[in-house]
Amino acid sequence: MATPLTSLASCVISCLAAICRNPGVASRLGITSIPAILLFDAGRLRAAVIGARPKQFLEREFADYLG
Repeated sequence: MATPLTSLASCVISCLAAICRNPGVASRLGITSIPAILLFDAGRLRAAVIGARPKQFLEREFADYLG
């Protein structure tokens, strides 16, 4: 199944975290719902989208970081 960010695969590294097995990770990152997309730059959280959103929303939200 293609995800909304498939077209960005050349500049995005993705990671899947099993928050049910690692609740501390969810708490530390402020994840209150899934899916959660977090954008890190140089190890710092720069932007986050919590919950399902349309592709256009994600493109606008992350535009400053994804060029």
